[in-house]
Amino acid sequence: MGVEWGELPPELLESISKTLTIYVDYLRFRSVCRSWRSSVPKIPLHLPPQLPWLMLSRRAFFDLSLNKTHLLNPQPSHRTRICGSSHGWLVMLDETPQIRLLNPLTRATRPLPPLHAFPNVVAFDHANVGREYLIQNPYGGLYAFNLRQMCNSFLGKVVLSASPTLNDDFAALAIVGQNNLAFCRNGYDSWIFLNGEEEEMNCWEDVVNYNGLFFAVSKGRDYCGV
Repeated sequence: MGVEWGELPPELLESISKTLTIYVDYLRFRSVCRSWRSSVPKIPLHLPPQLPWLMLSRRAFFDLSLNKTHLLNPQPSHRTRICGSSHGWLVMLDETPQIRLLNPLTRATRPLPPLHAFPNVVAFDHANVGREYLIQNPYGGLYAFNLRQMCNSFLGKVVLSASPTLNDDFAALAIVGQNNLAFCRNGYDSWIFLNGEEEEMNCWEDVVNYNGLFFAVSKGRDYCGV
């Protein structure tokens, strides 16, 4: 007599799912059929810490645990820039004002406040071709950025405080240019600069999140908690 895999009892499916140790295997388990998917949580809480995937220049990822390369599908435009990776989510920019988060496994997306919502962006006019953004520098001077320049160089890096999959109250910290740190929470309409007078003289090299706290490192190897 053949086995009807879709009729396995939920308690058995849950028990089987807890033997899986790799997140991709868990996703495949849930994709078998509707009954398997409904028998186990969407977000697995039993998995051990996962080895990170290495992001390759050709919009692909190398999975250390499986010794396998995964391609983003569909492939992002060549005009898309990835300016951060946190908790399994990518921070994506292109030649629009939008900043979006992408989970490359589930294809889920979440928005962050757009590029024209930073305090030093004085104006944005899509009709002003080649000079769409007007930016104010720390000394009060104004200069124009086009769409490509904003995508390539306005943001240095963006990190998240938590996975948007697990926590709707996640926050983001961004290096803006070299001298500014900007902060927002999920649901904010705009970014907030965090720099004090001393920090305005720093050139920020990197930002990270550790145990829910943000830390920024300057090119002089000074660091501060945010």
